[in-house]
Amino acid sequence: MAQTWAARRVARSSRPFRTLLTPLKSEASVLGFNYCRLELVLSTPFDRFRSNLPTFAVDFTESNRRKGARTFGGRSLHYVDMTGRVINPYQTVISAITRVFELFDDDDCIPAFGFGGYPERPLAERYFPFVKGRGCELDEVLQQYFAIASTMELNATASFVPVIDEAIKMATNTGRYHILIIITNGHIDDPNMARRAIVQASEYPISIVMIGVGDGPWTTMREFDDQLPERRFDNFQFVNYNTIPRGNLDNPDGGFAMQALMEIPEQYNKILELGLIKKQHISRAKYQI
Repeated sequence: MAQTWAARRVARSSRPFRTLLTPLKSEASVLGFNYCRLELVLSTPFDRFRSNLPTFAVDFTESNRRKGARTFGGRSLHYVDMTGRVINPYQTVISAITRVFELFDDDDCIPAFGFGGYPERPLAERYFPFVKGRGCELDEVLQQYFAIASTMELNATASFVPVIDEAIKMATNTGRYHILIIITNGHIDDPNMARRAIVQASEYPISIVMIGVGDGPWTTMREFDDQLPERRFDNFQFVNYNTIPRGNLDNPDGGFAMQALMEIPEQYNKILELGLIKKQHISRAKYQI
């Protein structure tokens, strides 16, 4: 059933994503950024770092059951409709973001994790790969999410610290630039541990993009974005899927995805300045903002 749904989703999204983004040029003033910056996001750093595609982390904690009261018709944010008529917020965000990265490379496997679930495990082990023993191809992430969300037992303890720790391990092992995209309803039980993890991650070539879905509140996420001065660089961006402006676009999710990634070039430049990427993995030129 999941494959049938995925096939329908692909059919609805068959137009080239760059074509779908064309209306952004005329809507730049509505969206609040320069179109040239948008093209910068499309061309850097992803085309020069094809092997450094994103890591996805999806929140499967119990709070998702109640965080769709206002924004998702009272449903769980992980509600899955086997007919494909209702698309939940996690599906929407995964689809929008993966389609951006498919512009640059749609063949590589990327790490994709869930966190939460498995209440019998210790906290540090309550994250899991979407596919055991391997990553997911970009166009597979959505299908694997659908399969997991259809059966996952959500867990009450909410922490994304283990996935930040995993991103640090990957950056340490590879020496490459990493983009960690965390999709969450914003509820966490360990804000102090999360702060420390974000600060620690600023010692590595990692950009963290936190995408909020559901009702919020988002006070803690905004604090992480704006109020951690002990970081070596501003490595954390929070965007609220429900409130980010899209303008009158043929493809509003394209506008959302671009805004979610708009700070990546600036963060990458800072990472270069700090010397956080091993020399053999540095591109020939910095990106001009």
